[in-house]
Amino acid sequence: EISSLPAELCQLASLERLVAAGNALTTFPDSFSSLASLRELDVRRNQLTTLNAVYALPNLAILQAEHNNLVSLDAQLGPKVREFDVPHNSLTRFTLAARGAMDVSYSLTVLDLSYAKLSTLSDDALRQLVNLDTLKLDYNKFTRLPETLTSLPNLRTLSCVDNVLASLPSDLGKLFKLEVLNVHNNNLREIPSGIWHCRSLRVLNASSNLLPAFPDPPTDTSDVTSVLHAPHGTAETVQGDALDENPTLPLCSSLRKLLLCDNQLTDDIFDTIAMMGELRCLNLSFNDIYEIPTWSLSKNPNLEEL
Repeated sequence: EISSLPAELCQLASLERLVAAGNALTTFPDSFSSLASLRELDVRRNQLTTLNAVYALPNLAILQAEHNNLVSLDAQLGPKVREFDVPHNSLTRFTLAARGAMDVSYSLTVLDLSYAKLSTLSDDALRQLVNLDTLKLDYNKFTRLPETLTSLPNLRTLSCVDNVLASLPSDLGKLFKLEVLNVHNNNLREIPSGIWHCRSLRVLNASSNLLPAFPDPPTDTSDVTSVLHAPHGTAETVQGDALDENPTLPLCSSLRKLLLCDNQLTDDIFDTIAMMGELRCLNLSFNDIYEIPTWSLSKNPNLEEL
């Protein structure tokens, strides 16, 4: 039931980790930002309405602030922050605000904004997070995601479960390191054809949407060809030599788990499934399927769960 931290806390010059979870904190003392050695802060399950004093901590790397009273975050994250977890707040606004006049080189790898009330993110909200690995936006009110999302070169996990998404970014295929895409329980009526360009995607969960079909492979592969020869060292994410054999369909050799249950798919989906020879798990429950073509699953020799 601690409601405030003492100003003298700033005298702990060597303090690296502070855990004050499950209390009644509403704010931080003015001197809090002088904790120069603090690297990890856990203030989950408190009554905080602002994190402004936290942003000035020069060496903060991990911040856990879920289950508080945060409504608006204009986060001025320091360059050393790696994990920023603020789920279970009543957030209606999130932006990244620059600290001072100089551009910030963000180290952030994990951003969790789930269980909030966010309906949109500005196009600039994510643009600078070039090191972001995991983005969690579950249980919000998103109708769309910013197109700048596809400019995150190191994104591996994107989760936007239980929202009201009507579409996904058209250039989704530019996320060449994306391994897990979870958009379960939204209002999606289509998936961008660029999904076939996601060369590292292993798990795709688009269950409980309004999908009548899986997109056909794109016919224009010029952008894929240019990426394959780009000097960014991303070729190692490709599974085996499959991409060299068929550079237009990298998803065929990467996808291991496909969950499309509770949609409006018909028997035609098996024409698409037949192209995904590396599938291990396939869930097509609760669709409009009347018959599994006799030839179809023979094209999936690695299937373990159906």
